[in-house]
Amino acid sequence: MGVTVHHLQASRSDRLFLLLEEMGAPYEVKAVPLGKAPAAVIDGETVIESGAIVSALVRKFGANAPSSFEYPESPTSAFWSTFSEGTLMLNLQPTVVTARVSAGLKATLTDESEKRGVDKLKKALFGVAVQNVNNALTYVEQWLSSHENFTGTDKIGAGDIMMYFPLAIAYGNGKGPYKYGPKTVAWMKKIAARPTFAKAMKRRDDEEKAQKANL
Repeated sequence: MGVTVHHLQASRSDRLFLLLEEMGAPYEVKAVPLGKAPAAVIDGETVIESGAIVSALVRKFGANAPSSFEYPESPTSAFWSTFSEGTLMLNLQPTVVTARVSAGLKATLTDESEKRGVDKLKKALFGVAVQNVNNALTYVEQWLSSHENFTGTDKIGAGDIMMYFPLAIAYGNGKGPYKYGPKTVAWMKKIAARPTFAKAMKRRDDEEKAQKANL
């Protein structure tokens, strides 16, 4: 039995394309436009949560992956996999939610003083979240200043897969409120330049286009 990735557009499931391409593993994709969370069916078992899916796929395919991929998953890589969601994404999401909720709330108001009140609340909440993200980014920069990857070695591993996407999403065009160090930016560019990255993103885009054509 194989692997089927249930893909959601613009979601954490982007990680799974890169991971599977890095390991040279075969997989099928089902695009789920109305889904709420990515999932994968691995040998008939449905696995949810990005970190759990990544770990399960590494256990399944890691032994036969190219030598450039870390296997088995090291404690260092496992730490960064957890950090990506438990620290980085945990604080990134409130910035997005705060912006969207405040915009929606202001659209329902006519009183200018109430709108200003919403803006003040947004600024306060947004500021706390951004500071938390920047603290996490400082820690990331310190790590990458003395380590090549999030495996702690020259190999790419689960921790790198998990860390790349929240870092890239928050970075955007580099003009946002987050403070990225040069080592972090260089690491992201290095990952994005890998042949497997281009292959993974092409597979993702092709699957999304095929899904839209079938609607």
